[in-house]
Amino acid sequence: MVENAEERTVASVYKHKLSKNWWGRAYRNGKEIRVSLRTTSKVEANKRLAQWIYDLDNGSYQTGCNYTYDQLAELFITEYIPTLKEQRRYVTSLRMLTPYFKGKKLDEISGADLWAYYSARILECKEPTINRDLACLSSMYGFAQINLEWDINNPVLVWKKQQQNKGKLKESPPRTRYLNHHEQELLIEATHGTFRDALILCLYTGLRADELWALTHDPYDNEKPNHVDLYNSRLIITGKGNKQRKVPLLPEAKEVLERARQVRHITSPYVFFNPSTGTRFKDRKRGMDGAVERAKIQRITWHDVRRTYGCRMLNDRKLTMQEVSLLLGHSSVRVTQERYAFLEEDKVHDKLLKTGE
Repeated sequence: MVENAEERTVASVYKHKLSKNWWGRAYRNGKEIRVSLRTTSKVEANKRLAQWIYDLDNGSYQTGCNYTYDQLAELFITEYIPTLKEQRRYVTSLRMLTPYFKGKKLDEISGADLWAYYSARILECKEPTINRDLACLSSMYGFAQINLEWDINNPVLVWKKQQQNKGKLKESPPRTRYLNHHEQELLIEATHGTFRDALILCLYTGLRADELWALTHDPYDNEKPNHVDLYNSRLIITGKGNKQRKVPLLPEAKEVLERARQVRHITSPYVFFNPSTGTRFKDRKRGMDGAVERAKIQRITWHDVRRTYGCRMLNDRKLTMQEVSLLLGHSSVRVTQERYAFLEEDKVHDKLLKTGE
């Protein structure tokens, strides 16, 4: 009894490293229980902590198995997605998932429900798209298990593996499109102004699209720096997994940044900004599609432009895979080798053709 009484007095609010909100912590039966109090105000958090403790002691607090998809989706959107740099894919997948799983308890979502989702979606899209949706759902369960500490199983992992063993849910072959030198000239000529500068900077630095549009003239976010260091002719970039890298500025890239600094916005920190609002660009897909149409070349994406940089470094400047991996911010050299293996195949084909001559 004494131990239980002591446990009931040990409760507090704290800041979770992956959330802007305050969290509550308490102990029952020797086990720590944590919950998001869903407020950034410490005063309000303490009030909600008291209510949570009351619910906990009176048996009205919900455990993970009693929560619904809707409740988890709300927490996932408000507390987890804002911590990601690439948020759009998750939002799109949630838009697709919600009509099928709305109102269902998390522990009641079964393989049959996942198959029903697959059967309906395969009529509308291809398997790689369904894979991304299921990856989002699996991430939601992972968020609930790790961040919220809900006692639930993830049905997606087992079901997806079963389907892949049957030959379903195949991924698309890796994309290998990149600009040859002539296409690059045509595309640059088909652009102008800010868009042209952004394209050239991407071609000569290999930045990811989100890194490109988040680039600032000076240090702006000390935790996740993404800024220009003209004095040392480099970019300080925080990429996937908060991995930081230094990207050297080739003359073409440095020229763009020096020009951008001369016309920088009076209040906006961003290198590329919307002149009407001063805010950063989120996506320039339509701008790229228009430039491709004017240049009369095959479809190209911003990631293909990044791939072009990688190809130039390997083919033209003869850098090693290790060196290119560092420049691109890949998690390992193996990733770089897998992404650019097609270049070796092209070399072999060219060699055979020349031998035949």
